[in-house]
Amino acid sequence: MNHDIPLKYFDIADEYATECAEPVAEAERTPLAHYFQLLLTRFDEQ
Repeated sequence: MNHDIPLKYFDIADEYATECAEPVAEAERTPLAHYFQLLLTRFDEQ
């Protein structure tokens, strides 16, 4: 289930996971990368 998410968003999600207070589960990695993709794509469009 990767939904064609570019690797750069997984890199962002991984960096976020290293900095957050609560551990990020492996099952949350793809949804988190998708979240960052949507968030940053939206900012890019404005």
